[in-house]
Amino acid sequence: MPAAEVNFIKIPVVELVPKFNSLARDKGLVNLWYKGSNPHKHRATTFTSSNGLNLTFFKEEDFEIKPKEKVYYSFRLAGIEYYGIGVVSNSPEGLVLKLAQDIFRSEKRGKERLLTFPHHQVYSYFEFDGAKEQFRGLGVSGNVVSLQDFKQPFKEIKREVYTDPVKNFIKTTLDENPNLMGYRVIDLSSNGIAFLVNAREKILFEGLNNISTTLLYDSLSFEIKGAKVVYIVDSLTGSTKGNPLYKIGMTFPENEKLSSLVHRKLEMSNAKEGAQQDFEDFIDD
Repeated sequence: MPAAEVNFIKIPVVELVPKFNSLARDKGLVNLWYKGSNPHKHRATTFTSSNGLNLTFFKEEDFEIKPKEKVYYSFRLAGIEYYGIGVVSNSPEGLVLKLAQDIFRSEKRGKERLLTFPHHQVYSYFEFDGAKEQFRGLGVSGNVVSLQDFKQPFKEIKREVYTDPVKNFIKTTLDENPNLMGYRVIDLSSNGIAFLVNAREKILFEGLNNISTTLLYDSLSFEIKGAKVVYIVDSLTGSTKGNPLYKIGMTFPENEKLSSLVHRKLEMSNAKEGAQQDFEDFIDD
């Protein structure tokens, strides 16, 4: 079996009964799929454990019933991803998944990171008294480092202006604060971000520790505290108008709301497929 990017840890069934009850009570979503196929989302309705473990879903027309063929499933609850297998059947109440006794939670070997540039507009703002005037000049419009001329491999450069008036108002308000310095985030996770700065502004972040930042993702803002710089490296992928750029990596205590957002965005991409393939390989090994 190839080395997986995800570790799967077996959980005693007795510990998971309350979690399945919670999943059904909240009408949570569960991914169901056959080996090698794309997952289908189903909304749970009831869970019973008196005669084996049975999870019932609202009927879905897009899921083929294959009697006695193994079905893989996964769901997320309280920030943790769970995986297992079972078999499905139809009943008057809906689609029934009979769960096997072995259930696992996933443990990623690295944090899920969402590549935000250029397809997502995410900005991080830091408060440095007087820095805007010193580094960008009073006549500069806005206070976000532009990546407009950033070179390969970022082929598609999108405008750093929101067309939605609500989103644009929030960003404009932050931009016009004379003490806030804004930067376009190129990737983020539930406990970290990375962004690019120019050579002059790099000194603002050297040795920075236990600071606060406002993270803006579309119309959502997150107040992050306790952030620290973990690396400053040359950006090997490009420059703006010939001026060198530096990549800043920061970590901070995990933010639950940000974690949920990152997870949702990753689920909308193909990022989940790797974990599902890993589980197929793990359980069939």
